[in-house]
Amino acid sequence: MHCVKQTSKGLAFPSHIPKQRGSRSTIAITLTCILLLLSGSITANKYILFISSAVSCFFLIIFCEELIHRACLLTEELKHLKSRYDNNKSQLLFEVFTMSSLSWTILVLSLFILFIIYFILNENPITIIFQENKFLILVVLISMILLRRVIKLENSPLHDSLQFGELRGADYGSGIAHSFFHGYLRIVLPHTGHQNNKGLREFQKDFEARNDVKFDAYKLFILIPMSTHCPPSIDSEFSPSIEVSKELESKELDRAGVKNRNYKNSVYKIITSSGQKKYVTAEYATPVKTLGEVMKENTQCANIYRKHYKEIVLNFYLTLVDLLKNDEACHDLCEVIYYDDKNKDGSGYRDVGGIILSRIREIMKKTN
Repeated sequence: MHCVKQTSKGLAFPSHIPKQRGSRSTIAITLTCILLLLSGSITANKYILFISSAVSCFFLIIFCEELIHRACLLTEELKHLKSRYDNNKSQLLFEVFTMSSLSWTILVLSLFILFIIYFILNENPITIIFQENKFLILVVLISMILLRRVIKLENSPLHDSLQFGELRGADYGSGIAHSFFHGYLRIVLPHTGHQNNKGLREFQKDFEARNDVKFDAYKLFILIPMSTHCPPSIDSEFSPSIEVSKELESKELDRAGVKNRNYKNSVYKIITSSGQKKYVTAEYATPVKTLGEVMKENTQCANIYRKHYKEIVLNFYLTLVDLLKNDEACHDLCEVIYYDDKNKDGSGYRDVGGIILSRIREIMKKTN
C-alpha cells in the first residue's frame, strides 16, 4: 500500500507516511511519575504524610512560579493593550492568567491536603518533607516537574498567542505567506527571460502604451487589512476615491497538473483631491481573505483562528516582507501595505485609495 486509505476502522496509513501522533508519551510521563513516587518514597518514615506533603507543597511552588512568570509577561502585554486587546484590561488579565480547570482542581486539592495535615493532624508539612533524605525530596520534585508537562500548567490564551511567534516560520501565518509568495508572487512579478513570460513591469509598460496612461509606481500593491475584511473589488462604497480600470495582460503557465493556469492583475485608478488620476496595480492578499472566511466557520480551528487572527495576520505580513526583501527578482516589484482598515468610530472601513496614495508619496520621496 502506497497511499492512505479509508477503512471501516478509520484511516490506514502506510508505515512510510507520517500519521497523527497519539498519547503514548503522556501515558509514559504519568506512569513514570507514579513509579518514581512509589519507588523513591516507599522507604519514607511517614510514607503517606510525606507523599501528601511533598506533592502538595511542590505543586504550590510550581503554581506560584507560573503566576510570577505570567506577571512578568503582563509587563510586556500592557504595551499592546490597545492594539491587541482593544484597551480592554479585563480581556488582557483573562488571557494572561487563565488556567485550565484541571490546574485549579489540583491547586484546591493541594491546599485542602495541607489544611488537613497542618490543622487536623497537627503536623508541619515542611518539617515532614525535610526530615527525609535529599534523594527522596529530589525524586518527588522531578515527578512534579514531569507532571506539570501532563497538566500543561502554562496553557492560556496568551501562551497560545506567543506560540505563533516562537514557531520560527512553522506557524499558520508564516506558512500562508510562503505559499502566497512562492505560489503566486514569484510567478507574476519577475520577468523570467522568456517572451511569453513577461513580468509585472513589462505588463504595466504594455498597458501604458495601449491606454496612453502612466503608472506612478511599477509595483504590485498588496493590501493586508488587519480585520481580514477583503471585498471582491478594491473600489467599494467605502473607497469612493478609487475606480476599477482594466486588467493587465494575463500570464499562462502549466502548474501542478493544471494546464494553462491563468494569472492576471487588475489596474485601478485613484482620483486625487485635485482631480488627478493615479493608476496602480493593486489587490488584497488572498490568504488573508481566506483566513477571514475560515473564521466564519463553526470548527475547532476556526475558533482558534478567531482568538489569534491578529497574530496570524502579523506573522503573514512580517514573513511576506522578509521574503520579498531577500529576493532580488521581486523586492522592487511589490509593496506590502499592512493597515488598520476600520474607521475609529466603527462606522465602516477606511478609503483604500487614500492609503495607497500615501504609500506612493513615500516611494516617490525615496526615489527622488
